[in-house]
Amino acid sequence: LNGSIAVGDIVTAQDVFLNANNILFDSITGPNQIVLTAPGGIIGLNNGPGDITSGGLIDLSADNINVGRLDTPTTITLAATGTAADANTMSIKAAVSHRRMNTLPPSLPVIACARPSG
Repeated sequence: LNGSIAVGDIVTAQDVFLNANNILFDSITGPNQIVLTAPGGIIGLNNGPGDITSGGLIDLSADNINVGRLDTPTTITLAATGTAADANTMSIKAAVSHRRMNTLPPSLPVIACARPSG
């Protein structure tokens, strides 16, 4: 999508795949994977807390990421190509991959981390 998406609460029984310049939401809840991509843009809060609850993978990729609670029993991947990646709370039982380690709040339960080479 060549534009921005700004929505309230998304509740679905399907996978969520969104690709836009900016993706703003109050919350997203689904039993399967949630993949959001905003190349050169923002993934973040609209008017609500910006929480994501998933029964599968949570994968966020954008220039800037500013979300609320990320809750999944599997994997969380945050790839911020710009200045910041911030998730207020991550609740996970598997691996985390985060490419901007210097911006993570110290209270996050990081299990596994990956930094980009170079």
